[in-house]
Amino acid sequence: MKRIWRRLLFFVFALGFFICAPLVVLYTAGYRYEFGSMHVIKTGALTISTIPKNVNIYLDGLLSSKRSPAVIDHIFPGKTTVRLTKDGYSSWEKTLQIEEGKSTFIANTILFLTESPKPFIKKANVLSVTPLHEKLFAYLTKEGTDIELNIHNATFENDRSIWKKTYNPKTTYTPVWSPDGQFVLLEEQNGTTKKYTLIKPYDASIVSIPFTSATSIWWDVGSPHVLFAQTQKGLNAFGVDAFPQIPKNTRAQSARRFHDRLVVLQSQTQAVLSYIDDKGVASIITYIPNGTYVFVPSPESLILLQNKQQNKLLLIDPSAQNPILMQEEAKEWQWSSNNTELLMSSGYDAKIFRTTDRSVETITRFSDPISSLAWYPVESNILFVQNNSIKTIELDKRDKRNEAVLVDGFDAQSFWMNKDGSNLYFLGKNTTGDATIFEKRLQK
Repeated sequence: MKRIWRRLLFFVFALGFFICAPLVVLYTAGYRYEFGSMHVIKTGALTISTIPKNVNIYLDGLLSSKRSPAVIDHIFPGKTTVRLTKDGYSSWEKTLQIEEGKSTFIANTILFLTESPKPFIKKANVLSVTPLHEKLFAYLTKEGTDIELNIHNATFENDRSIWKKTYNPKTTYTPVWSPDGQFVLLEEQNGTTKKYTLIKPYDASIVSIPFTSATSIWWDVGSPHVLFAQTQKGLNAFGVDAFPQIPKNTRAQSARRFHDRLVVLQSQTQAVLSYIDDKGVASIITYIPNGTYVFVPSPESLILLQNKQQNKLLLIDPSAQNPILMQEEAKEWQWSSNNTELLMSSGYDAKIFRTTDRSVETITRFSDPISSLAWYPVESNILFVQNNSIKTIELDKRDKRNEAVLVDGFDAQSFWMNKDGSNLYFLGKNTTGDATIFEKRLQK
């Protein structure tokens, strides 16, 4: 080959290299030429993580070669419909905006198993269930003419009957766990008459309560084994394994221990929340609207009150200049795992109150009432009962909030889950119409 042709060929290859190399670099960096707009644009990406893993990913109806968890690069900016599927699980779909040079995240997206629930206990005719956690719950059954209180504990070989009595249809029976699960306080109410029985579930022994004329008895939410009692003489306290001191003639609608101090709620012309010292002297925390209140569990630094007459919650910070942080209508509520968010519902909505900025976000509103509201343990979804079905809705508000029916056709009532969210337990009815407790797997 003549030298001139060799030089020409060299220059052609050199020119091609200097033209193509930058194009390859730009292509690798995500730049593309969009023929519609006739502009060079930079693509975006999708970062997807799911529970469970190994989920199919569809982009605008086309199956991706990748499965979750995955990062999918080089997606043209604009709206992209993402669909996630896995055999045996509910599906998920959302249309998201992909931005130039940015990654759009789909994080901790939950797909739930669709398999049917199975009976979890042997007994039927369950009237109610009171769970402390997934491994420990109390339930009432009707056996012939008797009513029976049973305990399920993962450490027991079989469920145990710890209390039994002739059933009275005019009486309501309410078991309440001590905060640490060591005792059960059983309230029997017939009209205005109340009777209380304190039971140690591990050996079914009855613990004597030194209040013979109490109009109401309740667990102290700030102590593991302390009971408060309202009597004609005033407020009394009883420690199952301690002896708390209450100033004589203390009168209060409700009370609790808060950082080793006694906090009481008194109601005259106006309800007032106060500290009471050992001499019975009150230091006012704040005034609140009149109502019938009880203390309910709350983070260590806060006090949560339930107005039972009006189904309202009041959240109070005793150390703040303006102590009342929140007043919201709520029949159902539950704190998040880190105690910074309060999930609640008036019965026709789902809201979240955030202690960090005192904001209230309405997740959704319902046309039909809901009950038994709870966080899913990952806290990217919430669960609730509606029309006797257990449903879930996600918190991700982009596009639409995905919903799924977890339990249908079992006349489901109250429910609870284990800590990792793999199993759901609920009170419902089987094919014969008998109420019992069921288990449904949500994750493998």
